[in-house]
Amino acid sequence: MLLPAGLLAALAACSPGATGSAGHAAGTATPISSPSAVNSATPSASPVAGIPAAQRQAAMDWAAHAGESPRADQAVVVQSAPGNTARLLWQAEQTGDVCWAEPSGGSVASGCLKAADLGAGTAPGLHVFGDALPTADGQLLEVLFRADGETVARLSCGPATVVPQQVAEFEVNGVRRTFYLAAIDRHTGGSYTARVQRAGAAAADSLLLYAEAHGSC
Repeated sequence: MLLPAGLLAALAACSPGATGSAGHAAGTATPISSPSAVNSATPSASPVAGIPAAQRQAAMDWAAHAGESPRADQAVVVQSAPGNTARLLWQAEQTGDVCWAEPSGGSVASGCLKAADLGAGTAPGLHVFGDALPTADGQLLEVLFRADGETVARLSCGPATVVPQQVAEFEVNGVRRTFYLAAIDRHTGGSYTARVQRAGAAAADSLLLYAEAHGSC
């Protein structure tokens, strides 16, 4: 069974902004009912690819306060389809940390995966980045994951095959970290086999994904 990702990723200009932890490391939730003041160097926020203006601004304000503002005021907006949860990903200019933000009820949840925690010369591998989120129709789970030092062509779990969508790429401590979004059947969990390219050659890897049924692979 082929589960097309059908996903969108768009680059959006973002004002200096928020901080937290990803994968998720240290994080916070920022209420949006009374957003903080924006200084003159911060462009005014506007809705971008499913991110409401107030929530986007709250995330960017938080990043600015924590010293985790995006490189070149750019963040990647990750959203598979209208109605599904939209997330922001960026690499912080000052720290090199990889940060995230997503709407969470009346707040914005944000965090950063610290560059120091990734280390240099990390061995190739696949790592889930945050929580799996249900799609608007409730049929699938969207999983954001990263590949260190390799790229991913497809994931498979028994007869189910998923083609992930590359949504972002950052270099941290000299290692390329590529981020993917994959839509998996919410009843098909376990250790997915990944077909990857590593150092110019095809290879196999694995990624443990939890769904409503564990150990299906």
